[in-house]
Amino acid sequence: MAGKQDYETPRWVIQTIEWRFGIAFDVDVAASKQNKRCHLFISEEDDALGESSVWGGVVTHDHPVTFWCNPPYSNVMPWIPMAYENTVFSGDECWMLLKNDSSTKWYQKCIALADEMYLITGKRISFEIDGVPDPGNNFASMLVRFRNKDDRPARVEHWDIFKDNERRQSVEAIEE
Repeated sequence: MAGKQDYETPRWVIQTIEWRFGIAFDVDVAASKQNKRCHLFISEEDDALGESSVWGGVVTHDHPVTFWCNPPYSNVMPWIPMAYENTVFSGDECWMLLKNDSSTKWYQKCIALADEMYLITGKRISFEIDGVPDPGNNFASMLVRFRNKDDRPARVEHWDIFKDNERRQSVEAIEE
């Protein structure tokens, strides 16, 4: 049986982020073959947190790489500086889906190192196991964007991803 660390980000979440921000994710850096959300991914065995890990080395590219990361919520802290280190000077960017918990040390680290933070409003995201939603999520989520960073704290906004998902679906239906 899969554990909570194996939960999948719902595909509609990825599609809505890509639609809203005009991006396309290239590499899922915290994935397994079963829960990956990009064709290219870094698995636990590949050790995305290892000392010599360079996320951009996963793909040969002539453009900035956009990383997706939904890390295990039981151990978020090491992913924050790794996202920063892999994006701050490279021109690449990393989007992380995290629990919205301002009482944690890693949340404060996000404020210091991230460029943008989107506190997801409306309702809670139901993560999935094998494509089936599990309504047991008992916390709010936030989306954190790491990219070229200046010295200011992260910009924080509220975002109703659920309403944007409805808009995206309406636009796509019209375009068909």
